[in-house]
Amino acid sequence: MTCADSDSWPRDPEQYRREAALDKQNNPLFAGSASNINACAFWPKATEPTTVVDNTAGALIVNNEWDSQTPLVGAIRIHGLHGAGRLG
Repeated sequence: MTCADSDSWPRDPEQYRREAALDKQNNPLFAGSASNINACAFWPKATEPTTVVDNTAGALIVNNEWDSQTPLVGAIRIHGLHGAGRLG
């Protein structure tokens, strides 16, 4: 979800400051960067309805056994949760 896809982006900079301070306490490695304010807070509200996706179609999940950022066990779990047709 990005910017105009939703009306839920907080527009109050103080809210971002509070959330970043809390995240910095809980996750010192990232120092609150994940909660930092972004451009979406200042974009205009969405002008068209949210797109509805038909999730009844099967999915092909592709994964690499040696990818350290997206481990194979995660792809296998997603495959089981969503009933994808193939795991390639």
